Amino acid sequence: MQLSLYRRLVGLVLLLFISLSDALGQTTFQGMVQIFGNEEGAALVTSKQWTPITKTLYTYIRDLFPAPVVSGTVREYFIVIRKADDVYNCAIAGPHFRFWFEQLGKAGHEFTPSLDWGSVNAGTVQWIKIPNNIDQVYAVASRDGTGTPNYQDYYFRLDARMPDGCQERAMKVYSIFVAAIDKVGGASAPISLNNDPVAAEIPRFVTGGVGGTIVTYQGNVGVGTNTPQSKLAINGTITATKVRVTQTGWSDFVFKENYPLRSLAEVESFIKTNQHLPDIPSEKEVTANGNDLGEMDKKLLQKIEELTLYLIDLKKENEAMKLRLEKLEKK
Repeated sequence: MQLSLYRRLVGLVLLLFISLSDALGQTTFQGMVQIFGNEEGAALVTSKQWTPITKTLYTYIRDLFPAPVVSGTVREYFIVIRKADDVYNCAIAGPHFRFWFEQLGKAGHEFTPSLDWGSVNAGTVQWIKIPNNIDQVYAVASRDGTGTPNYQDYYFRLDARMPDGCQERAMKVYSIFVAAIDKVGGASAPISLNNDPVAAEIPRFVTGGVGGTIVTYQGNVGVGTNTPQSKLAINGTITATKVRVTQTGWSDFVFKENYPLRSLAEVESFIKTNQHLPDIPSEKEVTANGNDLGEMDKKLLQKIEELTLYLIDLKKENEAMKLRLEKLEKK
C-alpha cells in the first residue's frame, strides 16, 4: 500500500514536471527503467568495502530510451535511487556508488549522493545525473590501456559502500531506476573515474523494516539478523505446529550385541571428572557451538536406551537375588 501510494505520488510529480517542461519547450522526459528493486527486496549496505547492488542486462543506457527527436536538446541520464530507510546519515558523507564493468574488471564512474535526503523518512528519493555508460567504458578502457572494448558485452554493475566512519550505520536501497531527459541547454555529466580496488563484498538483500528484516546473504537467509551464518538464521522465537528434522543415523546401535555399554562405575567416574554425561556435550561446548536439535535428540535417545539396558540388568540381578533368597528360606 505504501509503495503503491509512493509510486503514484512520484508519477504525479513527474507528470507535472514533464507537462510544464514540454510547455516551455525546454525538456522532454523519456521515462524511467527500473534496474533494481521489488523482487530483489532491498540491498543492505553496511561496509566501507564495495558491495554489489545490481547488474543490469542492458548493454547501453541509451538503448533503454527513444532517440532524441527535439533539435538542440542534450540527452541527460540519471540514476534514481530510493532508500528504504534513512539510517545511514552520520553527518560525514553520503554513501558512495560506482559502476563496475564485469568484462573489463574495472570500476568506472563513481558518485556520492548529497546528505540532503531529509530526516528519518522511508522512501526518500534522489536523482543523480550520470554519464552515458558507453562514455564510462571508453574512459575506463582509455585509463587502463585496454584498447577499444567490444561494447556488446559490457554490462555494468552498480556497487555501493559506506564512507569511512559510518560503518556502524546501515543504508537500505529499496529501488533504483535509470531515467533520461532531453534538455535544451543541457550538458553531459562529467565522468569521475573510480580508483579503488575492484574487490567487493557479497551483497545482502533485505526485505522488511529496521526491526524486522529478512536478509539473504551468501545463499543464507536471516530473520532479525543481517549476518546469517547458516542456511536459516533466526534471531528470536520460532512458533510452529510441527518441526521435522531429517536425520541420518539413529541410536538403535545401543541394542546391538557388541555395543560397549559402560558399567555404572565407569559412568560415575566420568561424571565426577567431567561434570556431564558421556557422549553428551558440556555446557561450555553448547554455549560455544549451539545445540544441534537432531544430533541432541539422537544422543538423548542413546542415553535412554542405555538406561533401559541398565534397568534390564538390574531387573535380572533382582530376580536372581529373589530366587537365592527363596532357596535360603526353604532350608
